[in-house]
Amino acid sequence: MTAATATATCTAHRGVVEATGRLRSAAALAQRVGWMSSLVRDMTRRLLEQHWTVEVLAALAAGVGPDGRALPTNE
Repeated sequence: MTAATATATCTAHRGVVEATGRLRSAAALAQRVGWMSSLVRDMTRRLLEQHWTVEVLAALAAGVGPDGRALPTNE
């Protein structure tokens, strides 16, 4: 099975602060998008570190679910 990824590119030239209607430059918008991307990256990393431990992955590889029951085969 091969995973497929689709992307679409776009360019944002400015943003608007909804509360004030104030325009933001492309540089300010890029800074905010960068901040949000970092926030999501860090939250995802912490979530994965908490739930996908070596023990959990070993149990899944052995065909055992979190409740101790055998997992269905993927055949």
